[in-house]
Amino acid sequence: MMNDSNSTELSNGESIVDVGEEQLARVYAKAFLAATESLDQQSLLEELDSLVTDVLEKFADFRYYLTTDFLSHDERVTLIDGVFGGRASEPVMNLLKVLSQNRRMGMLAVVARAARKMYGELQGRHEVRVFVPQPLSADLQQGLRDALHARLGVESDFRLQVKPELIGGMVVQVGDTVFDGSVRSTLERTRQQMVVKAVDAIESQPEKFVIQGE
Repeated sequence: MMNDSNSTELSNGESIVDVGEEQLARVYAKAFLAATESLDQQSLLEELDSLVTDVLEKFADFRYYLTTDFLSHDERVTLIDGVFGGRASEPVMNLLKVLSQNRRMGMLAVVARAARKMYGELQGRHEVRVFVPQPLSADLQQGLRDALHARLGVESDFRLQVKPELIGGMVVQVGDTVFDGSVRSTLERTRQQMVVKAVDAIESQPEKFVIQGE
C-alpha cells in the first residue's frame, strides 16, 4: 500500500491539511481494493463496516487507544493483533496496520465508506445513504428504496442510518450530493431567515433601534 507519513492531520472535525480527508481516504480505499482484487471484496467491505459500527462506534475507550498519539505504532500493532488477530482477515489487518503506521487510524470509518463507494462505482452502482430520526419498519424501508430507485433511475446500494438529532424528515445522500429535508435543517433555515430579516430591518430603519437619550 502507500505511505503518507509527511502529511499533517486532516479535517472532518479534526485539523486542516494539504489534502482533503475524503481525497486521502480514496487513496487508501483504492489501494485496498487493488490489493484485494482477486478476493471476495464484498465480504471484505462488510467486514470493514462491521469493524466500524460494531467495534469502534460502540467502544469509545478502545477507539481512543487505537487513535491516540500516546501509543506508538508498535504498541498499536500489538493492540490490533491482540484484539483482531484470528478474527479479522489478513487484508483488513494489513489496512489497519498501514493506517496505524501513518497515524491515520482515526480515518478508518471514512476509508471504509470510500472503499464501499468506489466498489459500487466499479460495479455500476451508486451509494445512497439515508439518514432518519428513528428506525423504519421493513415495509417503509422497501417503499423508500423503491421510491428512490424510481426517482434516481439507477441501481443503488441503499444504506439507512438513524440520527435522532434530525428530529423529523430525512437526509438523502447520493454520491456527493445531499438532499436535506430534515426538520432540523428547516428550523435552521427559518432561524437564518429571521436573522436576515432583523438585520435588514435595522439597516433600513436604524432610528427605530436607537435608544434615545433623555
